[in-house]
Amino acid sequence: MKNIKQITRKKLIIITLLFAGLLFAQVPAKVQSEDTLPELPDAGLTSSSPFYFLDRLGETIQEFFAFNPEGKARLQLTFAAERIAEIKVVFESEGIEAKEIAATKVRLEEHITKAIAILAEEHSSGKDVANLILELGDVLRVAKSSLAQVFKERELTLEAQGDELEAQLWVARRAGDIILEQSLAVELGQIKVQEELLEIKEGKFFDGSHFRCRLPHKTPASAV
Repeated sequence: MKNIKQITRKKLIIITLLFAGLLFAQVPAKVQSEDTLPELPDAGLTSSSPFYFLDRLGETIQEFFAFNPEGKARLQLTFAAERIAEIKVVFESEGIEAKEIAATKVRLEEHITKAIAILAEEHSSGKDVANLILELGDVLRVAKSSLAQVFKERELTLEAQGDELEAQLWVARRAGDIILEQSLAVELGQIKVQEELLEIKEGKFFDGSHFRCRLPHKTPASAV
């Protein structure tokens, strides 16, 4: 495969228009519906496991034996779906602050970028990549849908904790318990800070061309 650096700006514009058109124009309703999006695979090992290197080794071997561009692209989409599942598991088990999330998200974006680069190269050579582009769109949508759900659940949890603290604070004020009132006010303030930080983190997590279903503006360094 030619180095992706050789892909001209014109070719990237063409693949961008094709990608956007297939995703947001008159595509079948079942393609756009979240109810019909593919299910996430089993996360298996996550980056917090000491044996995670075996997972990466297995993927490297699969990439080595993927000879045709379509197979390479689909493999990257498969890997991307696995990274999404891993992030979701870490979100739910270790919390949004878990350090493993950032590294796994980088790998997720690398898979998507590689798949896009392969699609751009294939399209530029006259190949029909419409189905692969739709599959890529599904991966992006399931990523945003499933991970946004985790953020929403955390938001609801904090909201419930805040409501409970406000109820207790009201009782403390009615009882004239100043010490308890001050303690509850501090806890409530901490909840409010967590809610604000959560909103910021969610915005940063989904801030990027990958989760907006658009191609990267910059040409990736490599297609494989």
